[in-house]
Amino acid sequence: MEEELADARQIFRRGGFAVLNVTNRPIEETADQVIALINRYFEHHMSL
Repeated sequence: MEEELADARQIFRRGGFAVLNVTNRPIEETADQVIALINRYFEHHMSL
């Protein structure tokens, strides 16, 4: 299992994917984090 997690982390790093820890967090807080990530992405790409 540790090897699978390491492989997944490597794929995420190569792809530039965000990883959120949602352990013990309410769905509303997770949604806020996702929205913030999306906003930052568009702010960055719209300013280019």
